[in-house]
Amino acid sequence: MNTPSSSPENSPSLPVLHEEQSLSLEQRIAELLAANTAVVLLTIVSTQGHVARKVGTRALCTQQGFDGSLGGGLFERRVQEEAQRCLETGESCLFSYTGADDAGRGERHVLCEYLSPACQSLFSFAADLKVESGRGAWMVDITQPARPLRSLVLSTPPSPLPQDWQELLFAGMVRADALLSTKILQKNGGKAFLQKDKDTECYFEPIAIAPVLLICGTNAEARATAALASQCAFTIDVVDDQPQFLSKEYFPSARTLRHLPGMDGLLSAMNVSHEHYVVIMTENYHLDRLILKQLLSSRAAYIGMQGGRQKRVEIFAEMRALGIPSTELACVRCPVGLSIGAETPHETAVSIVAELLAARAGTLKHFRSLEK
Repeated sequence: MNTPSSSPENSPSLPVLHEEQSLSLEQRIAELLAANTAVVLLTIVSTQGHVARKVGTRALCTQQGFDGSLGGGLFERRVQEEAQRCLETGESCLFSYTGADDAGRGERHVLCEYLSPACQSLFSFAADLKVESGRGAWMVDITQPARPLRSLVLSTPPSPLPQDWQELLFAGMVRADALLSTKILQKNGGKAFLQKDKDTECYFEPIAIAPVLLICGTNAEARATAALASQCAFTIDVVDDQPQFLSKEYFPSARTLRHLPGMDGLLSAMNVSHEHYVVIMTENYHLDRLILKQLLSSRAAYIGMQGGRQKRVEIFAEMRALGIPSTELACVRCPVGLSIGAETPHETAVSIVAELLAARAGTLKHFRSLEK
């Protein structure tokens, strides 16, 4: 391990890359490797003390610059320097930092993993796994830090399987081991962890499936919300009963664009499940009511509806008249978004996405209590 001193220096950090943020990190790596670009994947594999970023935080380094953040401060500048050395030598290393700076006070260990073009198909496979909501985990044997061994342990493979599936299996880069995958996913609360045995040291990282944000509607606020949410790692699906704005021109980051006249059969058409985050933004009172009625039986993770408090009162009264209990309506957020005084479409998007992030992190109840 390389252990730098923690005394401040004025060495500048590398330039930060500005790439399309809607791509998963795995897809970004796959594209870089396909273009024969040398890549170093930086992963915080263990920490001790009070630090800014948790185990599992990742960033990339290429000759063009640094993409992502491990917490900033002198610590990050040291990591960038080490990553540059890995690019020059074509070898990996386990970098250790102890000290206090803007990124925290404590000990951090970062795997600086040099990735060769031979890894391209593996990262492309992992990217497909995320998109298709497969389940699995990364396993990286770092017993020999200069030559880490990375593989993907699958619980549920993506469907359809990629053409090079058998090649990856044969090379040992992918392992179809549901039992091991389940153990990894359940250990440490589903978070990344480092496991040290007598003779080995392995880092495990569950594959984080991007949550799906279903936007019902295509108005200006919907378009701004889709753009911002995609940058915050949401997979974007859009549905509307009017087709004119359902295009990549207006929703470049969307995975699915669906024209659904009358919004009938929404749940089956968009495969809505308890893992979906849904925002209703059609600007049509009748459609909003029909959509909400369907969503209340979906048990979606989050349901938000655009509109004022009077709209909430009226639609909720209609829902209760249909026999829908108030306890089910309580899960619907209307007006949608945190109360930040938003006026423009982009400001509205900030309020909505902030609320989605709070819902995903389990802190929305706290923010709601502040609004009372």
